[in-house]
Amino acid sequence: RSRAARLIDRLPPMDITGHVLDRNQLRTELAEELEVIARGEDPYVNRSGDTWYEVTSGSTRMPIRLYAPEKVIEQGRPVPLLIALHGAGGNEHFFMDGCGDGVIAELAERHGFIVVSPSTYVMGSSMKPLETLVSVLSSRYAIDQDRIYLLGHSLGGMTAMGLASARAEMIDGIVAIAGGAPFPKKTEFPPVLAYAAERDFIVSGDMIESSAQAARAAGAPVTPRRPDGTGHLTIVIDVLPESVQWLMDLPKAGSVGSP
Repeated sequence: RSRAARLIDRLPPMDITGHVLDRNQLRTELAEELEVIARGEDPYVNRSGDTWYEVTSGSTRMPIRLYAPEKVIEQGRPVPLLIALHGAGGNEHFFMDGCGDGVIAELAERHGFIVVSPSTYVMGSSMKPLETLVSVLSSRYAIDQDRIYLLGHSLGGMTAMGLASARAEMIDGIVAIAGGAPFPKKTEFPPVLAYAAERDFIVSGDMIESSAQAARAAGAPVTPRRPDGTGHLTIVIDVLPESVQWLMDLPKAGSVGSP
C-alpha cells in the first residue's frame, strides 16, 4: 500500500520519496508484486536490488530504503546487516542518493552485506522500531544476528548511541559520524568508531573528540578519529568506505555479554 500510494498524478512539492522513485518502474514492479501476493507469498522475501517501502511499528509507519546485493541472496548464508541513520533534516534516501550517489550500495556489493536506511526520527522515538526493523528484515533475509551494525551521521549518530545503550545485546558495532557524544564509559558495550570533523560548526568536533578520548581512557571500546579537511556534512562521504571496512573487520564474537 505504501508503494502504491506513490502512484498519483500530482506529487506534493515536499514529497521527497515521490520525486525520488521512478514511477514507471514502480508501476511495473507493483504489478509483479500483486501477482506474488495473490499466490499468498511475500514479494519482498530475498528480494535483491534497491527497494523502498514502509515498515509498520505499532501505529507508526517507518519508511525504509534497502539495498540487497544479488550475490548476497544467491549465496544463501547469513550476512551482516548495516542500519544507516541520516542526520537532522535528512530522510531515508540520504545514504542511498544524497551522499555519494550510491556509494553505500557499492560498498554493500563489495563487502557482501545488506544495508537499510530507515527514518531516523522514527527509529529514535523508542526501542520498538529497531526491534521491528530487525525482525521484519530477518524474516525476509538470512541476517547474521551477530553482525548487526549501526552507522549514523549527526542526529543519526546520537540515535545510534541511544539505541545501543538501551539494547546493547542487539548491536555488534557502531560508527558515529559527527555525532553521538557523550560516549559511554563502560567496557561492556559494542565497539564504537567515533568521527569528529576537523571543522564542524554544527556539532563541536572538539567535544566529540574529547568525549571519545575520555571514554577510551576509561576502558570503553571507543576509537576516536578526526580526519583533516572535513566539515559536518562532507565528512560522511570522506569516511564512509573506511567506516564500512572497520565494521566488516570487527571480530565476530557474538552479541554483547556472550562468552
